[in-house]
Amino acid sequence: DKDANRLTSMGANINYDYKNLSTGITAVNYQLELPLEAGSQPYQKFRFSGSNLSNVSWDFNYIFQDLNIYGELALSDNGATAQTLGLQSHPADGFYATLQARHFQKDYQFLYNAPFAEAGQYGETGTYLGMQWQLFPWLELKSYLDFYRFSWLSFRADAPAHGREFLAQADFYINRRFSAYFRFRHETRQRNGGQETNDLKPIPELVWQQRSNARLHAVYNLSSFWRLSSRIELSYFDEAGQSETGSVIFQDLRYRLNRIPLQLTTRLALINTSSFDTRIYAYENDLTYAFSIPPYYGRATRFYLLADWDILPRLTLQGKYAISTFYDRDQIGSGMQAIDGKSVSELRLQIRWRF
Repeated sequence: DKDANRLTSMGANINYDYKNLSTGITAVNYQLELPLEAGSQPYQKFRFSGSNLSNVSWDFNYIFQDLNIYGELALSDNGATAQTLGLQSHPADGFYATLQARHFQKDYQFLYNAPFAEAGQYGETGTYLGMQWQLFPWLELKSYLDFYRFSWLSFRADAPAHGREFLAQADFYINRRFSAYFRFRHETRQRNGGQETNDLKPIPELVWQQRSNARLHAVYNLSSFWRLSSRIELSYFDEAGQSETGSVIFQDLRYRLNRIPLQLTTRLALINTSSFDTRIYAYENDLTYAFSIPPYYGRATRFYLLADWDILPRLTLQGKYAISTFYDRDQIGSGMQAIDGKSVSELRLQIRWRF
């Protein structure tokens, strides 16, 4: 799809600073050579269509003693608005708190949009409360609670839905060699319940989904050459009283050779989840400029080896080999990407020259 369309954007910002107050106005216009068309699904009804779109916004940031108040009001050229208002405070040593409210009208339109929100569209209204507390030099607590509600349909929800999310994490700093953290995350939200809409029931019934994850992760630096990382994570999924569980255990090892500039990173993961609903995402080390957080699911093992070799001061050779073996299926994937067998592997190489 390269060169399928041409976008011209222009805009301006004027900003004013006075003592502890900063405020500004931003205006931007987008013009497309070919018009966009919104999708045909009901939840896409208020998406932008056309070739010309303008947005204007006013933002402010004010600091008063240990309080930081900030916000933004944005307007699209169809008259719809999006607003956010936040408050950050540092009431005690090592303690930080954030309270933020947001409201986006369902017909607010945009081309580039990445707000601090659950989805940032579908007419979302929400409230977020976050906390960070350095309780002891060796213990830090982090937590947030987020409530959200949609005034329009959303993906996999054929009626206005709402939900809430909670996360708590404790970081332990035992010494310069050993650190660990424990994290618990729970989300409750509404999704389609699988019933078919008919004349007697024009509005589909939504059911509650619950998803929980508990993770214990530890890092141990044996020396400047050896580093170990271990993790165990459990998942839980429930929809309308039907529950599933899952677990992932993995061990990472990183070794930096002493005599040659070569670093090896490897992982062995044991995966056991009831279905894709209890999948567990895990970050993987990868080639430079590549970002990988694959979902681990099914009954499987996964292994990868990443090599990073500085052949010359400006020349680096990287390679990654990964293989996943499933024990609950004889075919992996579907359609044109289907693989007959229990294993899928990949090999990637990259040469990087720094000028």
